[in-house]
Amino acid sequence: MNFLRNFTLLLFLSIFTLTQSCVKQPCSEIPCHNGEDCINGACDCMDWTSGEFCQVEIRSRYYGRHYGTTTWFGHLQETEINFTQDGANLQRILVDDSYYLELATVSEFFVPKQEINIQGVSTTIQGDGILYSNRKIEYNYTLTSNGITTAYTFKGSY
Repeated sequence: MNFLRNFTLLLFLSIFTLTQSCVKQPCSEIPCHNGEDCINGACDCMDWTSGEFCQVEIRSRYYGRHYGTTTWFGHLQETEINFTQDGANLQRILVDDSYYLELATVSEFFVPKQEINIQGVSTTIQGDGILYSNRKIEYNYTLTSNGITTAYTFKGSY
């Protein structure tokens, strides 16, 4: 009798373990990118990624050369700026390999106060801007060096 009871219990446990190991976990084969998490079989993309597997960085849509004009004190100059990837921080974009901007939303950004070098002169830059859906950009910033602050506006397209 004990043998039959032990055998039945062992058989039940074996079948239970076997059926549980065959049940697929909903996230076991979901390759979420950029450190995003899988929840109930789907990637949960945060603010700076998109796509089925969060594989698209929002910032990447702004990479490349931006052509336009810069205005300061009534002067107008044709200008080209270049946006590239700035490391693993998905909110940052490197500008002309010298300073960075941070996305505040998918269309607004700011340039935190940073020290840069312009022709051997230590200069502080800071500002903000808008990346419009029609591939236009408007960017206001100030440069301060030797105690003098100058305001600039760049308007262009990418």
